[in-house]
Amino acid sequence: MKQTKGLALIEVLVITAILANLSAVLYPVFSQAKAAAQQTACLYNLKLLGTALAQHTQDYNGHYPYSIDNCPWLNLLNYSDPNNPTNAWQMQLNAYVKDPSTFT
Repeated sequence: MKQTKGLALIEVLVITAILANLSAVLYPVFSQAKAAAQQTACLYNLKLLGTALAQHTQDYNGHYPYSIDNCPWLNLLNYSDPNNPTNAWQMQLNAYVKDPSTFT
């Protein structure tokens, strides 16, 4: 009788069951690690925004970036279009932030 070099069906099923159990045990660990990574990225982005705001404030003699809400004179200049992204305070901080995805 000739022997084949392969796995029997029961062996494949046992290996599949072991892998399924292992993945079920490790899934929460990976999801916690992903959540921790997202939290770290968010914290880093907040640090970058704080640094950019401090630099802008220092460059403009203690003045914070303007927004439409606190600059009524922008309405006189017709800069109050909410669809115009150049009016946002984020655009004023772009010079201090290297990565635009920091704002997301």
